[in-house]
Amino acid sequence: QVSNTSSGTAVPSTGQVTKETPGEPEKKKKKPRPKFDQHNLIGPNGLRKLKADMEVKAKGLRGRGHEASDALLIMQGFQEWANELAPFLHFEDFLSRCGRERGKKDLQQLIEAMRHDESD
Repeated sequence: QVSNTSSGTAVPSTGQVTKETPGEPEKKKKKPRPKFDQHNLIGPNGLRKLKADMEVKAKGLRGRGHEASDALLIMQGFQEWANELAPFLHFEDFLSRCGRERGKKDLQQLIEAMRHDESD
């Protein structure tokens, strides 16, 4: 047995509410956006990859008298890395999230290990 309500929905005897319009398409479910946290920065595409990429870019820097173009190359390198790591974030948002994550113990340990490796 089905009874109609004033809102245009049909209520079957089971108590479930269904729409009367059969031609209405169902809404697509949104894909969940991946999380950005310290694990992204510690992972294989994280800070170690940034360091390796920037060492390669540093060889292409021109030095004195070309500071502006060199800074642009460095910023482009950061933006490329950020886009690979979190393509769902704008660069400014990525930087603010990195700033929030920098206080985490695991990330601080990675940074210290990278500094120690660099000094050897």
